[in-house]
Amino acid sequence: MLQKPKHLAPKYGAQFKDRSIVDAYRHRPPYPAEIFTILAELINGEPQHVLDVGCGTGNLSRYLVERSERLDAVDFSLPMLEQGKQLPNGNHPRLRWLHGSIEEIALDPPYALVTAGESLHWMDWKSVLPRFRELLIPGGYLAIVEHDTLPDPWYAVLREIIPHYSTNQDFHSSDNTMLETLEQHGLFQKVPRVAQRAASKLCSAERPHKGIGSHRLLAGGVGAVPPARSLL
Repeated sequence: MLQKPKHLAPKYGAQFKDRSIVDAYRHRPPYPAEIFTILAELINGEPQHVLDVGCGTGNLSRYLVERSERLDAVDFSLPMLEQGKQLPNGNHPRLRWLHGSIEEIALDPPYALVTAGESLHWMDWKSVLPRFRELLIPGGYLAIVEHDTLPDPWYAVLREIIPHYSTNQDFHSSDNTMLETLEQHGLFQKVPRVAQRAASKLCSAERPHKGIGSHRLLAGGVGAVPPARSLL
């Protein structure tokens, strides 16, 4: 039985509707240009439409839209969308900001690519992943983009501090096994052939910032049985 950890409960995801969190988003590190090159290579077939889920202020959407024919950016936080519209490229004519829950919002498929930038963990996996498969064109992909600090020698100290100050009362530190869990339940399947190319581009891009941060991009197929095709 697929069960999400308590610290990823909807009540904690809803905190992203708070204006203070929206205001703090400007401190998030930007995605390197190489991320968008890799994502653009995954936009194959027609129509070349992209769906960015849990888009926040559009850190992916506002730049990937230049590589697509249309980009639909969805988030359940209206303050996030309002802020995104004011940021660079937020008024791009091919970018559509859509307010609502990705589990329920009416969309305009099909899409060649679905992107999730540090957002999939907050969603109802059993609902959204089969839905993504329905929304994608044959051969379309789900791309999961994450940011992490590498290396982070201060994490041992943070693990002791965070529980005392976090608004997430169920917070606990653990290895991220979300993708492994999704694969075990047939909801996501990585495709190996793009892994080395993506890793090589990202590592090359980040060498000047060694010790500060890194990005990880995983692309794959979504669905239940039969297994969907995938990339990483």
